[in-house]
Amino acid sequence: MLLFLGILNELYTSYLGNEYHFLTAFNFQLLLPNLIYLHVCSNMSLLKGGKSLFLHFIPGIIEFICLVIEPIAVYYGLIEVDSIYLDYFYDIYTIVVVVYIVFIQMLILKTISNYNKRIYEYFSTVNYRYLNWLKWVCIIIIINEIYYCSYYFSPVDSSKEDPYYLVYSILELIVIYYVSIHALVQVNINTKIDVVEVENITKEGNEHLLNQKIKEDIDELKKVFGDIEEYLKRNKSYLNPDLNLKTLAILMGVSQKEISKGINTFSGTNFHGYINQYRVSEAKIILQNEEYGKYSMAGIGEESGFNSKSSFYNNFKKEVGLSPKEYRDQIFNETGE
Repeated sequence: MLLFLGILNELYTSYLGNEYHFLTAFNFQLLLPNLIYLHVCSNMSLLKGGKSLFLHFIPGIIEFICLVIEPIAVYYGLIEVDSIYLDYFYDIYTIVVVVYIVFIQMLILKTISNYNKRIYEYFSTVNYRYLNWLKWVCIIIIINEIYYCSYYFSPVDSSKEDPYYLVYSILELIVIYYVSIHALVQVNINTKIDVVEVENITKEGNEHLLNQKIKEDIDELKKVFGDIEEYLKRNKSYLNPDLNLKTLAILMGVSQKEISKGINTFSGTNFHGYINQYRVSEAKIILQNEEYGKYSMAGIGEESGFNSKSSFYNNFKKEVGLSPKEYRDQIFNETGE
């Protein structure tokens, strides 16, 4: 909506032939990047309420107040339309906006990178949970702002067609498309990644006590890992394609941190890889069963706990070295069926 307001503002300016009107204050260019950043933070449980949340809106509020005062001052003749002070104001405003937006986009890209790495620790199925679509939005916004800045400070002959502004508008429309479509199809809104502090064991004090603590921790994690394996084999929770770390922790009555550390320590992989190993094992059993001979590969993947054919194929080939179809053909050929 904020991007749309920006385009509406430009259209209205062209229609009136006047840069100073009531829509001028609704640019919100210093608010949009903060809202995108808050969205990413909300998916990593980094979002805090109260004063910390309000701070993200301060740049947008200051921008709005400044852009409200300006057309009012022009309308009542307090500042001349061709005043050099207005030119200075817009030059400074443009530079501040571009620098601020690019800085926030870089911060968002770093946060997205951390998020994409951590999803494998929390989700057994990562389809549609990536924020890569938002990464491309940030990159397009950075290009857009740099391009706009070069356009703004470049001498443009008003008597000729303006190719710069056309490119700028196309980039802005691309951003609107990505935000609108990809945000709507994203399904990871309901489950957040908790940012857990990992306990660092430092070599302080008695070395004997330190070794004893490490041994006790390993023994405890080994027990937790054994409980995880027993629970999954007994209940087959991995057949639920939406199984995640938080859900498993609730089902077992164990903390997310313990389950994550247990799996990472003794399985040689993360939560995502560990759960999908069980699903691949289940798929192998199904593929060897004649009763499922008429099932499609997508159907077998679904029976095994995968939520998509691509996820089934990728994980199966990673574990077995063969595609599901190749594996089934090999089994039937060996048995002479």
